Amino acid sequence: MKEKLVSLRDKLNNISKSNRSIRLLKKYNKWTFDLYELNKIGLTPDEVLTQLLQNYSKTIVKVNHSKEETLNLSKKLTTLYRNINSIEEETGLYDLYLGYPFIEGSMADGTYIRAPLFLHPYKLNRFKKGNIEWKVDPITDQPPQINRTLFLALQKLNEMYFPEQFYDEAEELAKSGDLSSWSEWLKKFNLNLSVNETEQLQPIDDYRKEEIPTFSRNSFRLNNQAVIGHFAQGDSAILKDYDDFIELLEEDEDLGIVDDFLNVEVVKNDDSTDSLPSDKNFKEQVEHETSKSLVLDTDASQEKIIDLLEVEKGMVVHGPPGTGKSQVIVNMIANAMAKGQKVMLVTQKRAALDVVYQRLDALNLSSNVALLHDEKNDRKKLYNKISNILNRSQTLEDVKQEHKNISEQIIKTEEEMNQVTKALFTPQGHGFRAYDLYGLSKPYKDQETVIDLREVLPGINKNNLDDILNDVGTYADYFESFDGVNNPVNDRKPFNNTEIADRMKLVEILQKLTDDSSKIVEYLEHFNDEDITPAYSLGIDSKLEKVYDDLNTNEEKTLQKLRLWLWTSFTGKTIIEDLLDGDKFKGLSSKEWPKLRESLAFLYELSQQSNELLTELNKLKTYFKDESIDQFSKRISKGDIPLKDFEKKLDYIKEYFDKLREMDRFYESRDSHVQFIINSLIESKPNSGNNLRDDWVDIARQSIYIHWIDQIEANHPEIAKIGTGSFKQLQSKLESLLKEKQDLTIKLLQNELHQKVDDVKEENRKAVKDMNHQTNKKRMIWKVRRFVNEFSLNGLLDIMPVWLVSPEVASAIFPLEEKLFDLVVFDEASQCTVENGIPAIYRGDKIVVAGDEQQLPPSSLFKSSVEVDEDDELDEFEESESLLNLAKRILPNQMLEWHYRSKSEELINFSNHAFYNGSMQIAPNVNHMQNPPAIQWHGSNGRWINQHNIVEA
Repeated sequence: MKEKLVSLRDKLNNISKSNRSIRLLKKYNKWTFDLYELNKIGLTPDEVLTQLLQNYSKTIVKVNHSKEETLNLSKKLTTLYRNINSIEEETGLYDLYLGYPFIEGSMADGTYIRAPLFLHPYKLNRFKKGNIEWKVDPITDQPPQINRTLFLALQKLNEMYFPEQFYDEAEELAKSGDLSSWSEWLKKFNLNLSVNETEQLQPIDDYRKEEIPTFSRNSFRLNNQAVIGHFAQGDSAILKDYDDFIELLEEDEDLGIVDDFLNVEVVKNDDSTDSLPSDKNFKEQVEHETSKSLVLDTDASQEKIIDLLEVEKGMVVHGPPGTGKSQVIVNMIANAMAKGQKVMLVTQKRAALDVVYQRLDALNLSSNVALLHDEKNDRKKLYNKISNILNRSQTLEDVKQEHKNISEQIIKTEEEMNQVTKALFTPQGHGFRAYDLYGLSKPYKDQETVIDLREVLPGINKNNLDDILNDVGTYADYFESFDGVNNPVNDRKPFNNTEIADRMKLVEILQKLTDDSSKIVEYLEHFNDEDITPAYSLGIDSKLEKVYDDLNTNEEKTLQKLRLWLWTSFTGKTIIEDLLDGDKFKGLSSKEWPKLRESLAFLYELSQQSNELLTELNKLKTYFKDESIDQFSKRISKGDIPLKDFEKKLDYIKEYFDKLREMDRFYESRDSHVQFIINSLIESKPNSGNNLRDDWVDIARQSIYIHWIDQIEANHPEIAKIGTGSFKQLQSKLESLLKEKQDLTIKLLQNELHQKVDDVKEENRKAVKDMNHQTNKKRMIWKVRRFVNEFSLNGLLDIMPVWLVSPEVASAIFPLEEKLFDLVVFDEASQCTVENGIPAIYRGDKIVVAGDEQQLPPSSLFKSSVEVDEDDELDEFEESESLLNLAKRILPNQMLEWHYRSKSEELINFSNHAFYNGSMQIAPNVNHMQNPPAIQWHGSNGRWINQHNIVEA
């Protein structure tokens, strides 16, 4: 544990050779300006230095276009000015100082140093009064200080000790004195150094590596040199925290939650963490809603995070761009304030602090919120705010009961909406939600055909629906390929159990039927009489049989004639009359007898042929439906011989028997509900103008959806509110109630903060009096650190419960007290190093680490990097580039899911899928796929030549 703390401290020490606060080898315009250079424009550097040390403002350069040196110095100051301002804009820190005098020498390890002893805070300003003027103004409310970074390096490398008293004395000594007196003072703390006494200010020479002066180890010298430059001191307070951490460990003290971060025991999110219990009764829900103090709109993922924070000791919030990270942080802060908790928001980025503060200010909740980018520059604003808090009076309005009533109305409205939502989104027995079905189904008016499938609906579900519809589609392909109900063998019984032998037998039967039918047609054509039918012939078959032999012989024997005469006179008399259409038969010797005899023979043969045909027809009942065969039989009896039908069947069987058998085997192998659907479709939609498969599948699918929707609406009548507009009214009501609650929450928070101030005034009268005194002093103003340390536990954090600070400011002003704050929130944690974040973590009870891991890791743009041996093997703790990267292995993780910022879906969709695995939901207010698109490519054919690209420019 100690080794890790030392490792983190070493990273902060920044004692690499490029640290200007320790080793200024070369003067770079973006970082420093040597006062000695004022000689070039006729100013006396010593006089300028004297005025600056006496806290006077001084114009150091006036541009004169006829004097080139003024232009050169102005360019240098412009570079410094822009760089210092960009650092302030990014970090909130303005670390510009007049450094005087300079210590030069060698550390115990032989490292050469050259750095300012004292740092006097100054502001570099540029004015344009015709020509540009450069002026340096003292920051009067910030006292000079010793170069703490230098002495921390001495403390580490030379194993020297400088107590807090040393830094306090330095503040006073910096205001007066000379090189000799300062040298004597340093000797009291065992830092022996010589003095390079010169009458005039000396320049800071630039050194290359081989030009660095040589000093004996542990020998130092004070030089009469002065530089205005950037000498960052921000990490010094954090270093002090690490020294205190190490001291606590040596005293066997527990470091609380910091232990978890240093030991890096990876936690896994489980379901119990991911979801909150939803089985609260109405009273519990009202209590929970009343306890939430949200002042900005929230989506489900944001509210879930705030709810989870109530049961978790810490959390990582992953916030991709535009997902409302600052919004949820503001709600966290407000929720904590309502519970009387103390909150510290920590971030490296000034803009992130400003965004949260501005949101709180817009809600009129910033009066008790401290914003400190820089403890020196923001001290005056902070003290004014504290003074205003202590001296204001406010009439309190009791809105607690109204707040509770609104919360109850919200729960009632949510319950009503939840019933609809539950009906809409609860998966039914078949696996679909009503929401899904409404989206999948067509409007009823657009569905031309609906088949009644209620009988088989229980056998259909989400899991087998696609398979069922695929079977329906496959059968539709078969069915359509055989011309649907119009195919000649549509009246067949299933061929699924038939074999090749059956095909041969069927062909034989149909061939016989075709042949017999042809003969019968010939007989019927002979008679050309619609009354002469196979049925008629079969009816007189027995009578004709008696004389058939006599009719077919040419021998005219007496006995034969006698039999014919008897038959024509008695047995066949009516038949003869039928054939003669009622005319009187003139006897066997008449002229009509030969033709009549032929007709009688044909009539008998017709009866025999008809009998054979019907007998053969009966054999088809093995392969064709009985009712179809019976229909053929009736037709035949009436003389309507189905010769063409038999011919078509014969041709079809010969060519398609195997395919038909395949089709029938497919049908018979399907489940009963599939067969039912197919049969219903054949009945309702036997053919299609386009594609039968598509039509059948669509009809079946939509019919199933409609039946399921009918079932859900019957079981959940409340779902009808969606269509009637009642649900929209509920939505509007809920939105109105939530907005009203937000307004009441703000009033409630304001009241509670005012009440807390009154309580502090009553309970800590002396501390309040002292705070009031210190914040209104004009001279000898306390540093923020001293003020906070004095009063933080005596009412200050009660009247000012929310602090928005950088990690450096947090360490600089707050005592290293465990759980000093109830909630510590890190924003933009991907930009915060582990070493900068750990001290602030120690000061919190609950920790929220928010950021976006896809953003760049902590930038070293404004500081020197720590040198690490590339051969050293890093463990998980050391590998963590940022606090976010480390925290995600330790704390439960939650993600903000809804993106709101981008109005063009294609813009955010790229990042969503390229970096966030498509986990972001795109809010419905975006413009979906615009035309023309938001991103367009234009070829410019540009070329980079001589540091220019003319075409693209």
